[in-house]
Amino acid sequence: MEQTNALVANIVAAISLFVSLVLATYYIRDRQITKLSVEKAYVDELLSWCNDVLKTIGRLRLAAETGARTRVAELRSDLSVLIDLGRFFFPNIDKGDNFGAHKPPAFRGYRNLALDFLVAIYNIYGEEPSDENIRRAEHMRRYFLSVVFEVVNPKDRLNRIRSITDRYYSDERIYEDFHEDKRGALDYIWRN
Repeated sequence: MEQTNALVANIVAAISLFVSLVLATYYIRDRQITKLSVEKAYVDELLSWCNDVLKTIGRLRLAAETGARTRVAELRSDLSVLIDLGRFFFPNIDKGDNFGAHKPPAFRGYRNLALDFLVAIYNIYGEEPSDENIRRAEHMRRYFLSVVFEVVNPKDRLNRIRSITDRYYSDERIYEDFHEDKRGALDYIWRN
C-alpha cells in the first residue's frame, strides 16, 4: 500500500511538474507577445509621425525646387509643428548641468539629435533656395531617417517576431540576387 501511495504521489508530482513547465512556457511566450505588442504600438506611432515628417520634407523640397515661396513658408510651419510633436518621441536630454532649466519642461535640456536634423532642414528651407541647400537638406533628411531606423531596429524586430511566429518577414535578397534569377527583368530600374 505504501509503495502504491508513493507511486501515485510520484506520478502526481511528475504530472504537476509537466503541467507547471507547460504553463511556464506559455506564460513566457505570452509575456513576449505582450511586450512585442506594446513595442509595436509605440513603433507604429513613431512611424506614423516619421511618415508625416518625411512627406512634409518631400513637399518642402518640391516647393523649393519650383520656387513656390508661399508654399515653402506653409510647409516650414507644418515642419515646426512636427518637430514639436517629435519631442514626445525624442525628448530633450538632461545632462545634469541644468541647461535650459528656465524653459518650459518640454524644452529643458539639450535637443535630441533626431530633432536637430529636422531643425536644420527647417532652417535650410528658410534660406534662399539653391541646389546646394536642397542637397544639404537631403543629407539632414537621411540622417534623421537613420536615427529613426536605429530606434525601430527592423532587423532585431524581425528576429524577435521570427522567434515567436517561426517566420521571417523579410527576403534577404538584393537586386543582384533577383537579377541572377530573372536575367534582366528589372534592368529598367537602373537605366540612366
